[in-house]
Amino acid sequence: MPPPDSSRMVFAVAAVVSLASLSALLIKMLEQDVDIGVVDEFRHTNSAKIVKDTALRASGLLLIPALSLPFLIPVSYGLIPRTLWAGFLRAAHWILLFSITRNAPWEIATTVWSCAAASHVVFTIEATASITLLRRAFCIAVGLVSAHQTIALIPKSHRGGYWLLLFAIWPMISLLNDTSMIASLHSLPGGYLAAPPSSSGHPIEDLIVKAQIDFAQFIDSQSKTMHQASEEYRRRYLRDPPPGFEKWFAYAKSHDSIFIDEFDMINDDLKPFWNVSPKTLLESIDHVTQIQNDKFALRKRGFTNGEYHGQGGGWIVDDLGGLLQDVAKDLPNVEFAFDMVDEPREIISQGLLKAGGFSKPEFTSANHNSIWEQVIQPCQNSAHEASKSTVYDHGIPFVQDWSDTKDVCLHPEFEFMHGFFGSPETCILTSAPVPILSQGAPSTFADLMYPSPWYTAKYAQKVYNEDDDPPWEQKANNLYWAGRSTGSHSRNGSWNYSHRQRFVKLVQTLP
Repeated sequence: MPPPDSSRMVFAVAAVVSLASLSALLIKMLEQDVDIGVVDEFRHTNSAKIVKDTALRASGLLLIPALSLPFLIPVSYGLIPRTLWAGFLRAAHWILLFSITRNAPWEIATTVWSCAAASHVVFTIEATASITLLRRAFCIAVGLVSAHQTIALIPKSHRGGYWLLLFAIWPMISLLNDTSMIASLHSLPGGYLAAPPSSSGHPIEDLIVKAQIDFAQFIDSQSKTMHQASEEYRRRYLRDPPPGFEKWFAYAKSHDSIFIDEFDMINDDLKPFWNVSPKTLLESIDHVTQIQNDKFALRKRGFTNGEYHGQGGGWIVDDLGGLLQDVAKDLPNVEFAFDMVDEPREIISQGLLKAGGFSKPEFTSANHNSIWEQVIQPCQNSAHEASKSTVYDHGIPFVQDWSDTKDVCLHPEFEFMHGFFGSPETCILTSAPVPILSQGAPSTFADLMYPSPWYTAKYAQKVYNEDDDPPWEQKANNLYWAGRSTGSHSRNGSWNYSHRQRFVKLVQTLP
């Protein structure tokens, strides 16, 4: 590492000062909006609070590279004002974008970027010297279309006050391709600015190829014999396979199952209940299935000597017995609480879990109220870190890990993206560990997952007729949805935060 000199220290100090100044600028310009608004019982943290929190954290995090980079990069004094100017433009851009999105959807950010990129190619001296007239005309067309889309996204009642939108677009021009600043970074070691992996395909094509390779390797790694399956079970879960494992293995092989060693999901679902005695679990099942509430709908079901029995519930609960009919004779005697409604029921409290459960758990109704704080409570008890992307996506948010994508601890934005989190129509929850079979649940819930009867039973009831379904090549390129707008309880404008309404809006804006 080269010895420190005064020019680099000046650059470091200037960088720190600029970071602090930009943070102060962000906070000052939006300080008047730090209150939290409440609309239809939704907690909406506005842009000012977001910017303030982000700015304060960014200043601390960027302090380290701001002080260390001058020792690695030889710089000139002329770079200091360009750095400050670029930082000012970046801050101005985001300040104005945040201001615009108070009354316009966030999709406007993409149209602003498109307009800025097209304008940059057309009007910068370096770009116009090397592009053809046809390409320049094409970029002008893209810029005009993007500008039109930007204006269209702004509500008519607010368009007159958005002439400053130009200042949100033009600052981007200097940041898209500032060769004078990029040139000064060439002395960095290669590991610091690694180039993106080269690929001739689209990221979707790369993801498809990777998925096919991963799946082929996954299938090939599955156990082929009973001995291999038993050893793999012991290796993964640090215990012997359960009684009757050899019968399950024979059944899976006779039905050509491709999944032999995969018990991660059921293992994770059952793990919390190992801290509770069987007696307490059975008592809790008896208690919750005796609660009289039409919207609660928990039924006690189970297998005894190979017979499926329990409280009524119609085809929804009968479907599970039908699915297990062929293997019922080999199942141990078991009882569980069966949730007839397609909603989760439990977010386990660590306090109750450490205390060994509770034989008479209590449930609370959160109908029409936000449950987000309860949903993310388990996030505090374990570390959640997103996995690294394995396919270079060029900054486009493709799904590369489905588990991370569904993890509410990694996605605080989900609070305002799904009606169940913000304002559920019906939601009755407990914090006690109770073995409840449910059809679906967010990542932090503790319900035991089982296949939803809305797929298997409806197929058996001939709701779907394969003869009426045309071949894929003959299907129309249309999407038709007929259904109720359930999934959340909305009023006073909060309906547009529900997942179904957002889906309709997305479809309507597709080209």
